[in-house]
Amino acid sequence: MSGLSRLSARERSLLWVMVLLGVGAAIYSLVLVPQQEARAQAAQQIERFETVSARLDSAGPMVAARPLDTRPVPAIVAESARDRAIPIQRLEPEGALTRLSLDTVGFDTLMLWLADLDTLHRVRVASIEMERQLEPGTVTARIALER
Repeated sequence: MSGLSRLSARERSLLWVMVLLGVGAAIYSLVLVPQQEARAQAAQQIERFETVSARLDSAGPMVAARPLDTRPVPAIVAESARDRAIPIQRLEPEGALTRLSLDTVGFDTLMLWLADLDTLHRVRVASIEMERQLEPGTVTARIALER
């Protein structure tokens, strides 16, 4: 306290003003600015979510309007594989599952075909076993499909 007592009243007042300004600047830069940035970022995320939600709402009727393919799963699989030139070695219905074995097929072609079966015909993969072949990008597969 001896250091403060040597200062004049005017100097002590200036020192207190500087301390208060320093504390105010610290609060502003360490608390208020990050809070404002977080609010701005949250507002941007909300805007993005609302945009995506609006797009999904507008696409909803198109997805729901697609009729369900009521044909048996083996018929759907055989037709779609033929359209994609996917060689089916064996196709066996087994209760709710349809098991199939595929000869050498491109991995990308197989994945796109399975995705189309899911999205277009609601036929899903229950299990899959793949073995890569010597030719790059090709596999053989044993697949169980279900609706």
